[in-house]
Amino acid sequence: RLPARRRNPPREWWRLSPAQLDDSIDDDEEDEDADMAFSSTAVKPRTFLEAMCRPDAKQWHQAALDELAAHKSNGTWCIIDRPIDCKVIGSRW
Repeated sequence: RLPARRRNPPREWWRLSPAQLDDSIDDDEEDEDADMAFSSTAVKPRTFLEAMCRPDAKQWHQAALDELAAHKSNGTWCIIDRPIDCKVIGSRW
């Protein structure tokens, strides 16, 4: 049985005028897109020490504190004293 909804072919975007293509994007959205593209290609530090040696160490430190606070508020885990007979697993921070 075929679906009841009517199917339309994709629009031919190459025939649209530049004004029609550009009317929904403003400068703020373009800046956010550029920031997102840069952040996904930027090299992330592997350790806390490496993050603290970067020029943007203040932002990495705040991000680490925010992440720890989120884990605590979500009840993901809690900080306890390390038992002597247990192996501690590593983490980025």
